Amino acid sequence: MKGSSDARRFDAIVVGAALGGLASAAILANRGWRVAVVDALPQVGARVGAVESDGYWIGWGHRDGHGIGDLAFFPVHTSVAAKQAGVELRLRPFMGSSLRVHWLPEGRAAELPADTLLPESGDPLDQMRELCRFFGDVGEADVDRVAREILDVFTRLAAIDDEEAWRLVPVRMGDWLSRNVVDPAARRVILQQLECMPFTPSSETSLGRFILHRRHVHGEPVVPDDYEVGGMQGVIAPFARGITANGGELWLGWKPLEILLEDDEVRGVVALDSASLVQVLEAPVVITDYPGWRLPELVPE
Repeated sequence: MKGSSDARRFDAIVVGAALGGLASAAILANRGWRVAVVDALPQVGARVGAVESDGYWIGWGHRDGHGIGDLAFFPVHTSVAAKQAGVELRLRPFMGSSLRVHWLPEGRAAELPADTLLPESGDPLDQMRELCRFFGDVGEADVDRVAREILDVFTRLAAIDDEEAWRLVPVRMGDWLSRNVVDPAARRVILQQLECMPFTPSSETSLGRFILHRRHVHGEPVVPDDYEVGGMQGVIAPFARGITANGGELWLGWKPLEILLEDDEVRGVVALDSASLVQVLEAPVVITDYPGWRLPELVPE
């Protein structure tokens, strides 16, 4: 592919308009790079964002089945990224005592006490008991046993140093739990809790990154308070606004088909829209926020 006349040229192309991709693009655009973000969906945000329906902002996570409604989060890395991107995140402290969790197939919702998601809040064993009752459908006679096993898991993970955690980044949480946790109820509770942090799909979560996350989480949880959009879209929209304000482009509704390679070097991205129009976007750098196991969809293994 030697400089196609129909191609659009950029300094970098970002494949995927979830938070990671948008933050990357916004940071580069703020540094003067000409960037394009390509995503098959018509709206930025992917799993992390939200859509408006009849005056309500519905988190996209509901489409995955774990469905967190009143999502609060710790803005550690998000705030750092916003500062580097030169965008303003409007956040306010989460004042609620619980988070509403929806089980969509069963059509039910329940209130999860907020302090069960805080690393250092109250008695750890009591927290684990609460998680067992909430997520695990664990009989009262088994609650203590399962809670102690879960607490032991988190204690073991907390003892792993940063160097070892980085070595564990390629290890999937589901695989590690199947090898290290005997009780299936304990595994189920841990995975369900991760969905509410949110690490989703939890079984595919990087074990090493989860360890590092728990080590560096601090402060109090917050919720978005954006002046244009609601829900978690309030975290997404500022980065998207930052991209376009600095001359970047959002190619939404364009499905990335292939990351182009030539002589083992990246050359760009081929994308397809809903009308089956094909567009070549050229750039010497391509960043993707796709999970690793999806990359063979775009590049040879």
